[in-house]
Amino acid sequence: MPDRHHYVPVSLLKNFAPNQKIWLYDKHENKSFQTNIRNAFVEGDFNTVTGSGATLEAEQIFTRAEDFAAPILQKLLSERHVRSLTIEERTHLATFVAIQHLRSKQSRKNFTLIREHIQERFPSIPQSDLHIEGFSPSEVDKYSSLDFLARYLTDLTHLVAQKHLLFIEIAGPGNFWISDHPVILHNDNPAGLASNRGFGVAGIQIYLPISSSYAIAFFCPTILQELQNGITKIDGIRSNFVRQSFAEGTVGTRTNLALADLKNQQELLQSQLADLRDQQKVSFNKQDLLFLNSNQVLSAHRFVGSCENKFSLVADMLKTNPEIRSPSHISFG
Repeated sequence: MPDRHHYVPVSLLKNFAPNQKIWLYDKHENKSFQTNIRNAFVEGDFNTVTGSGATLEAEQIFTRAEDFAAPILQKLLSERHVRSLTIEERTHLATFVAIQHLRSKQSRKNFTLIREHIQERFPSIPQSDLHIEGFSPSEVDKYSSLDFLARYLTDLTHLVAQKHLLFIEIAGPGNFWISDHPVILHNDNPAGLASNRGFGVAGIQIYLPISSSYAIAFFCPTILQELQNGITKIDGIRSNFVRQSFAEGTVGTRTNLALADLKNQQELLQSQLADLRDQQKVSFNKQDLLFLNSNQVLSAHRFVGSCENKFSLVADMLKTNPEIRSPSHISFG
């Protein structure tokens, strides 16, 4: 009988599940259903590699990280801010986020996609270099994903821990969703030739919903610097505009309206910067919530979870873009 391994821990899922019950939407079957959190985001021997009479068990790595993170998550939900977290608690939280990003079924699938891509593009590479004798291809991919996590977890944790930690709450009605690949990486900077999504990429925003009402985020420090640069730039524009208006003798209602608009923009940026830097807290409006929930749909390998059976957004997204039923993005660090 295989051991049941959760690739999203029960300690996190319970925050989305009144009475231990969570609603799931199956992207493959295009339907929703309710189940106990013990039966959600779980697979037999998901973190056990077997072959040639050998067995590698990695579940204890995840159990240990969950044990450290669980009380920290409850502390965040109780206090509703991150300001009181110690350096050690922030490090455990960063470790938990890095592991959660790499432990999912979608991340596991990425290793399969990489192996298949190498085999297709470089057929001259000996097949023995992509296999382990006595192990099936799926077990080799499982080993590769677990080995990658073990090798680079410290480095990835360091990248996450360097970010600016934020607490996020919903300002109006609605709920955060959680998927089977719940750590969302987003970047407003153009991708260019290389990917703009990775723990070490400038401008990266890393999100993880921790309950139906709250989430945490790790923001690249460059985001705060860009806000400060925007405030300084507007201040310079206002000063130059006033000097030019006086020199040209055009001071009047139109000038005052333009200055008022610039001031409003500057005050908005100042408010955003204060929230990020000082309060370390952000309120999500309806549009922000739509952004994060839609990204959960896009990133999910198969299942999206919620405390309510309200998944019209998922159905609409699948109808418009059927290809998102099986995402194929690759992003590790």
